[in-house]
Amino acid sequence: TVTLKALLGDSQKEKVVGKIVSLSSDEMKQDQKLAEEMIERFAQSYKLEKAGDEKIILRKEVPFEGKWLAIKWIVDKKVIKEDGTFKHGTTTQETEVKAEITYKDYSKTYSFGNVTVRSSVELVNEVMANLTLPTEINEDIELPEFINGVSISWFSEESDVLTDEGKCYYVSSDTNVVLTALFSCGSTDMDKEYTIVVKPFKDERRLELALETIELPLVISGNVELKEEYEYDTKATWTSSRE
Repeated sequence: TVTLKALLGDSQKEKVVGKIVSLSSDEMKQDQKLAEEMIERFAQSYKLEKAGDEKIILRKEVPFEGKWLAIKWIVDKKVIKEDGTFKHGTTTQETEVKAEITYKDYSKTYSFGNVTVRSSVELVNEVMANLTLPTEINEDIELPEFINGVSISWFSEESDVLTDEGKCYYVSSDTNVVLTALFSCGSTDMDKEYTIVVKPFKDERRLELALETIELPLVISGNVELKEEYEYDTKATWTSSRE
């Protein structure tokens, strides 16, 4: 039993803070054997968790059979960062992933196989080939900024019609807009143009937007201007309850 004794002037307090159990050599061997067997079972059953072509999940602690095992991952840092994120180079690479697994005072290192880290060129070409945008729109669109390890930056030639963020503004007639996408991964940069026809908004939306712009004073003492034409190519007809 471990007892803490605290002294302050003439005052004294004691508190039992725990117990230390001394194991015999046979008990220590048995304890280590159980730890070894549990780590072995874990190593045989554990599979690397992969998040697409972006990274592998490198957990520092893993629950197993009601216990917590500590894991220290051993990777080629030229290919995989400490957090498991892949470093995509100009060529595809195979790299081994190892881990030192610890429970109590026992540790053992295992190999969890190889992972393939695809080249930046291959990833960019794949994302470029698979990414499509609508050819005609009359509302905002979502422009993805990251797909499978590839970051994408957007640039619009007509930002007053369709912005770099995909926000669509009103046009009175069909308007062609060229969006340029810059695909980046590692040291690889490629661009691709997308032509989109921005069409006028639907009538219902035009009316809703136009109504939001119309305001009249609550109190008037003279004439008030009642326009017949408003934004979004809309027209108004006014009626009054009192002629």
